[in-house]
Amino acid sequence: MSDEVLPLGIPRLTAPDDVLLRNVIPQWTNEDETPKSVAFRPTPKDEDHLSTDYGISAADAFASYKKRVGHAPEGTWGLGVGAILECHEEIEVLKDGGTGDLPDSHASIVFPAAGDSKTASRKVHERIARDLKAEAIRRKRQHPPA
Repeated sequence: MSDEVLPLGIPRLTAPDDVLLRNVIPQWTNEDETPKSVAFRPTPKDEDHLSTDYGISAADAFASYKKRVGHAPEGTWGLGVGAILECHEEIEVLKDGGTGDLPDSHASIVFPAAGDSKTASRKVHERIARDLKAEAIRRKRQHPPA
């Protein structure tokens, strides 16, 4: 569970055994059904936040995504909070569900902000995304079972 609450009341997730769930769409999947690193990198509209689910089963994350977006993801992949934070101390993991229009199970992996150099920021984001992809593949697809 979370160890710290930020000033706005949003808990920071730091427990190493906690698992986040990332739904990956077919376009972000390789022919061997593993995710591409782009599936673990925020898009410009995401403002450096990568959406995940927390505190629900992989099957529930899959179903919630399908209901919310209107089509099923290719699969739901797990990411260990401990593995994320161990490799990248510059990112935060926030349990921000229930704020704004986010579902209660929502959690964000917050990448470093773009700053002055968009090129340097993109390289940092790509490095983090590659590591998140490796963690997801290590844990294997959580739903549907491989």
